[in-house]
Amino acid sequence: MRLFFTIIFFFFSFTRILATEQQSDILYMNGEKYYILNKILNRNIIENYIEEKNIKYEINSSLWRGYIANYEIINNTFQIKDILIPVYSSKNNFIKLKDKDKTLFESLNQIKTNTVLILSKKNISLYHLEDQTAKIKVIEIQNNKIVKNFDMNSFEDFTKFRNEQFQKYKLTDLYKKDLYHALRTVQSSRERHHYGDDWPIEKEVEELIINTMFENENFNMIL
Repeated sequence: MRLFFTIIFFFFSFTRILATEQQSDILYMNGEKYYILNKILNRNIIENYIEEKNIKYEINSSLWRGYIANYEIINNTFQIKDILIPVYSSKNNFIKLKDKDKTLFESLNQIKTNTVLILSKKNISLYHLEDQTAKIKVIEIQNNKIVKNFDMNSFEDFTKFRNEQFQKYKLTDLYKKDLYHALRTVQSSRERHHYGDDWPIEKEVEELIINTMFENENFNMIL
């Protein structure tokens, strides 16, 4: 858990200074295309596969990981649809891994996915807040099945929803564990980078937990 918070903390710090927003993975559901805003699923497995197979891809400042994973919901079941590798010398600018090796997809679809996904039809950043009018959908997946589904008409509505979830989350035992590790992460960062005298540490810890609770694999939305 401590490693989780450390990685997330520096991920936020890094993405805030990136000149180019990263392209999100995609989820197709009910005939609609959504961008997955809050996490990259199966990243280690896919990146290791690309490396092992020595698959070459074009370097792109908006796609440092070297691929876009497309997921889909079929009969209420979450599964991977395809993985696109940018190769701009090709006709369609991407190659589809599913056309080359279906065994990777069979193994990925055997993984039991338990997660909360934040979705939007716009590829926006949850942390730069450049589009306050974007509609947000939040779904919870347990054992590859959608068990909860919330729709919000604006980012303001999502912020209220997230804050409500945070207040309920504070009453759980999981929050107590996260609070300890988040506090250690923030204290360590302040010591290394010599900042924070004019900003209460409690506020920074709270912001870190609010921004990361949906990334936590053990987090379940609370009705």
